Amino acid sequence: AVVVEELNELRALAEKHVGECVPASPAEVLRLYYLDAISYERKTKSGGLNGSIRFDEELDKVGASSLKPVVKQITDMQAKISKEYEGPAIGWADTLVLASFNKVNAYLKESIQEGVDDPVLKEGRLQFATVVPNPKIGREDATGPSPGTTPPLGDSADADILAAFERAGIRKGYIPPLAFALGDRNALEKKWASSADDQLAYYAKKATVNRSASLQTNYQIDLANAFVALSYLGLKDPIGPNYQRYLYPYLRKVVKDPLTSGFSK
Repeated sequence: AVVVEELNELRALAEKHVGECVPASPAEVLRLYYLDAISYERKTKSGGLNGSIRFDEELDKVGASSLKPVVKQITDMQAKISKEYEGPAIGWADTLVLASFNKVNAYLKESIQEGVDDPVLKEGRLQFATVVPNPKIGREDATGPSPGTTPPLGDSADADILAAFERAGIRKGYIPPLAFALGDRNALEKKWASSADDQLAYYAKKATVNRSASLQTNYQIDLANAFVALSYLGLKDPIGPNYQRYLYPYLRKVVKDPLTSGFSK
């Protein structure tokens, strides 16, 4: 229970500060998240969500220099959380993950209300929005830009995008739900629907149909699953020492909690 309590405290601080520190759109934040994650190489177990995307050299390499202000926003959020959290300072990569988690949930709410003008109906649809489960935290921040293959954005050739997902060990079906993060959502869905790769074309057509449904159930679930799949890339130990890196040191927790303060004597 103590582990859950302390990690929830950290997540609550992320939710508190993401609005004031990260005014960037969900698409911009998720693009940064995607680029960091999809650098993962399954065979060598290198890359992934390690924060290397925060370095200018890597942003320039992937053609995403426009995201430099978003990197600064994530850095500001990291500083705010670390200042208020009484445990160890949070890493940059984990801050990106928590910011992206809040932004993807915001996008899912926005998406399910698209095309609805009636305020009552819009409010009613929110109860059907998918809520992404809390992502694991405990990543080790990279100390420099990734030397690996350049991650592709939506304007890349289909073959390059498919190859990146294959290298990372992520299924093709998760590509179309992430279209809003890779570029112009509608244009990419249309482009991929006529892809020479039959599976990509199939999933792109399904994404368009599912997103057009009144409650978007399948589209929302697919996007949530795609987000979670990316969140595991580069996370070396989801339940071991890395997972516990943000817990209070024992004596500090004892002093903070009067119910257990007697144990320090």
